Amino acid sequence: MACPKWSLFVAGFSIVCYSLSVLYMFGGLVGLYNLPKLTNEDTHKNIDPDSEDGKELEHMNHTEIAAYTVFLVADLSTLFASIFLLIGLKKKIHQSLYLWLVVSMIDVLGGTMVLFFVNESKLETGMYLLVTLSITVFWYPIYKEYKRLRFPEQSASSGSPMARICHQTTEYVHHTKQPATAPIDVGV
Repeated sequence: MACPKWSLFVAGFSIVCYSLSVLYMFGGLVGLYNLPKLTNEDTHKNIDPDSEDGKELEHMNHTEIAAYTVFLVADLSTLFASIFLLIGLKKKIHQSLYLWLVVSMIDVLGGTMVLFFVNESKLETGMYLLVTLSITVFWYPIYKEYKRLRFPEQSASSGSPMARICHQTTEYVHHTKQPATAPIDVGV
């Protein structure tokens, strides 16, 4: 029995979203590291890093670098867990599904807590909340698939009538595959 298409969609969606997030965070880090000079946005003149304004901007730059690094590590770990989710669905490895569930829960909880302390733009906050809501909605089908792979006999016997019929048919096929024997001659 092939895995449900909904679970594959979740894996693909997670891979795409977290790949884009990793690229965004990596681009932000590269931009912050390559910031050649601190400039004043109003006058577009260079600011001396030793002045009062320069020290504030330099501190903000270090804080941003630290934040982007933490978000990059979190997104990379969830991206790898999403790749393992896809592999686990294809190869029917329930541990990979469990890994994705745990890592995505940690990512969502940690990211939501950080969201309250960091001043981000409304667009970034909205996009993060949209992806977070999507990921939390996706936990249920992945958990269902995890249970189905982890406990196959329970899911087949307690599932829908169609699942029970498929399970019974599979058992019948497996039990009938016995080596052929010669007919027994019964004495008349």
